[in-house]
Amino acid sequence: MTIEVAKDSTVAIGSKSASLVLAADNRKYVLRPLDPTKSISQARTLLIESKRFTSKDNSAKAAERLRRTLLLFGVRQQIGLGITVEYLPSTVLRFKMPYEPERDTLDVRKTLKDLSSKINIVSEKHALALELYNAAHFEASKRARFITFVVAVESLSSREDRSKEAREYIERCLKLVNNSSLPNDAKQSLAASLGNLKKDSIGITCRKLVSKHLGTKNYQGKTAKDFFQECYNMRSDLVHEGKLKTKSLLFDSFIINLDRMVSDLLVAVTENV
Repeated sequence: MTIEVAKDSTVAIGSKSASLVLAADNRKYVLRPLDPTKSISQARTLLIESKRFTSKDNSAKAAERLRRTLLLFGVRQQIGLGITVEYLPSTVLRFKMPYEPERDTLDVRKTLKDLSSKINIVSEKHALALELYNAAHFEASKRARFITFVVAVESLSSREDRSKEAREYIERCLKLVNNSSLPNDAKQSLAASLGNLKKDSIGITCRKLVSKHLGTKNYQGKTAKDFFQECYNMRSDLVHEGKLKTKSLLFDSFIINLDRMVSDLLVAVTENV
């Protein structure tokens, strides 16, 4: 498993090897530097090793659990990890991670073990959101990074049905369209659009999700829900117009706070799985 970190981490272990036990499978992994002359905190390439698995399928499942645990770790630390799995003949999982020992305050082993306890019940939608959040940190373009953060929230959301009254009104509109003299392709297009209105918009769904999990938190002087709404409006401007009305310095502040908000949201949703 190869892991690249998008920016400097504040994680450090001063010894030349460390045991990791993931709650997800209770398997013992050994973390050590690729270069045996360096400590973990000095190394830029590390190995994770474990005893041989009973089958390739078990090895693949363990690799996926570890991958998701590390993605969640990237969210927890707001660092962003890019991970690829290497199916090697041995059971070595390889990744890279920079360290800053003097700034370390985190118990890496305990944190990874705690986070891994949630991995087996994380949905595919949730896993995708973790991937998108981590991937956003590798975007050189600020606009692309901003949009990816918003999409991470969208991918985590599940649209709900509108009220019964609203759906009944939409059904009446559908009948009018279907009975109209419009060309068939126009009917099909309008019918699909009207049918989509039976569920809440993705914007409303995202705001509900943010409010549910981050209701008391503030970002850039706004409630989480209001801050996300402003970010969502900016995302729409970028996607549809390719540009923003917001000044570049203020946009930088939005990116920093959106990064923090999405990280907080993913952690909160994970804790409530």
